[in-house]
Amino acid sequence: MYPIYRDIPNWVILDETVIHDFTDNESAIPVVNVLIGTLHYDRIGIDGKVESARTPITRWMTKTQFNNYQ
Repeated sequence: MYPIYRDIPNWVILDETVIHDFTDNESAIPVVNVLIGTLHYDRIGIDGKVESARTPITRWMTKTQFNNYQ
């Protein structure tokens, strides 16, 4: 297995939503799910052959944090 990470300017927003903080300082917090890379690995298929596979590497972060990285 080996990960390949994207450079920060190439991160892609996959999803956006708003979460809520219900403490005394109630507030809405915009968050984003960001594609930051791809995990490459080999797996054995149904036929017993080795196949190359990929899985996206994503992270949830606040929209403010994402904008600060850009």
